[in-house]
Parts: sequence; C-alpha cells; structure tokens
Amino acid sequence: MIRMGKLKYTMRLYERDTLYDLDLDPHEQVNRIDDPAYAEKVAEMRERMLAWYQETADWVPNRKTCVSTVVKRGRCQETCPHHRFP
Repeated sequence: MIRMGKLKYTMRLYERDTLYDLDLDPHEQVNRIDDPAYAEKVAEMRERMLAWYQETADWVPNRKTCVSTVVKRGRCQETCPHHRFP
C-alpha cells in the first residue's frame, strides 16, 4: 500500500488493485483503479511500489512460497493472510 497526497493505492496479488481518492471517498467505498482520470497516478504509484519491492528485497507471498514454507517449518510464513493452514 502506498499513499501519495489524497490517493491510496494497494497492489493486490490475488485480487484487483485498488485506488481510493481519500478526499472524495474517505471511507474507501469507490475503487477508482480503472478511472481514466487517475491513470497517470496509478502508473506512477505502481512503479513506486515495484521499485520498493526491488530495493528492499521484499517478497510478495504466493501459494508456492507458502507451501514450501509449510513443508520446511510446519507453518505458513508469519501467518500468511492468503492461506490458512492447520
């Protein structure tokens, strides 16, 4: 998730990305990710998020990494929000 001024962008792995204009929509009810008026800002925020992932070596959890973690450690990485393992 990244905020730039009044905009809040969240990059999703398994769902649609979200963009909220917090001035117009403080309760985050209207996803403006496909609104052409915000296309330039979405591209900029997406690039910043990807750069941050690369600079920090942060990883995005996915089923393959979670399953391999379960096999090695017996549990999902940091209680992964994407998968529920007993």
